[in-house]
Amino acid sequence: MNLTVHITAKDYLKANYLHLRPRPFLKFLIFISAILVVIVLFISFAAFSSKGRSLVLPITMAVCVAYLPIFLFIILPFRSRKIYLQQKLMQLPCDFSFDESSMQAKSGVGTSSICWDMLHKWKENKDLILVYQSDAIFHMFPKRCFASESDINEFRSILIKHLGKAKP
Repeated sequence: MNLTVHITAKDYLKANYLHLRPRPFLKFLIFISAILVVIVLFISFAAFSSKGRSLVLPITMAVCVAYLPIFLFIILPFRSRKIYLQQKLMQLPCDFSFDESSMQAKSGVGTSSICWDMLHKWKENKDLILVYQSDAIFHMFPKRCFASESDINEFRSILIKHLGKAKP
């Protein structure tokens, strides 16, 4: 199987969101925790303001709660665009080929071959497939780069054969 991949800044941002996506059980715990934090926040605002106390603690809690959406929707997109613009290699088209022993990449600046046993896991969402060398290093495969849905399915079956099921 052969594939030409050209990563855009938008692809890189989507890859970062997929990379940060928690497992389903952790996602459930985060949701429950967020509800509890909001309830405690409202109770503390009510208790502190009705007794004439300082609102420093509830305001501090509110700022801490606001950090996650600020990070996800302001800081992460800004940082992703900045990193994408810095990494000139990521902006070049790259030809990938896959065989029984390895994944090969070739671009205008060089070639590489990575044996399947050196790859760690893979993740997928509606736009991308990420193939990991470690928990911190991944290769991005935007689904728009595949010619058809059958090519995506073929790529999935190659990954399942060599790396097992996709991680949530």
